[in-house]
Amino acid sequence: MVLFLKLFSIKNVKINNMKEVKLPKYFIIKWCNDPLWDDYIEWLNKTYNINYSGDSSSSYYGYDGNETNNGTGYTIDISYFKNNPEIITLEYWNQCIKNKTQMTQKLTVKVTEVLKIHEVACESWKERILSQYLSRMDKDQNITFFQREIDLMFGAASKDQLTVLEEVFGKVVVAIEFDKLKTGSIVKLHKNKFGQCIGGTGDMDLDKAVNVVFANTPHSINADGKFVNKCYYDSYYTFEQDGIFARYNSDEVVDYITEVIEY
Repeated sequence: MVLFLKLFSIKNVKINNMKEVKLPKYFIIKWCNDPLWDDYIEWLNKTYNINYSGDSSSSYYGYDGNETNNGTGYTIDISYFKNNPEIITLEYWNQCIKNKTQMTQKLTVKVTEVLKIHEVACESWKERILSQYLSRMDKDQNITFFQREIDLMFGAASKDQLTVLEEVFGKVVVAIEFDKLKTGSIVKLHKNKFGQCIGGTGDMDLDKAVNVVFANTPHSINADGKFVNKCYYDSYYTFEQDGIFARYNSDEVVDYITEVIEY
């Protein structure tokens, strides 16, 4: 049976090393063909009391604190924005919004689900579950957790225990620290970001992870496996999977990287 490890003995727990997920004061996002885009425009309209359709392709939409449109705007040329807004990805915006709602979020689950966690816990965590969590059970056999308690369990869990926790609470979204990505990192790619891929992904299986060959560099490896010192764009990400190479433009946004398996 896999046991819970003490929190402070874990050396490779990535969730505790994540940076605070916080929306910048001024921010813009480039239009893209993604289901999240409509959610973003709807949120922008509601938050700042505006009425953008969000259908100006290649434009950036966001908040720069200008004197019109309640501080918002959209344009293709980012030099027109005031206050040098930060370019962020849709995924990062989504994480920021979720993070805001999760700070004091409570989650209620059935006692039978909590017992699944108890089954794979070490003795110290078994005791905590019995003394702190099970004692909260209501008349309908539900137990309510605070988000910070859930985060603590995820942070202390081993790989096998994470499977149980995700089964009970759902998968935790972790902000990607793009500045940590380097040659040798392992990531997963968005299946529908082909527009940013130069030359296609070939026979890559995007349900599986890929290796980072070059991270945000002017040089790259093209789909034919040939090294290119410099090409049209200023920077690229080059990925590899089973000898297949794919390179993506990284001049502006890198929202095609959806998950980091290993930095």
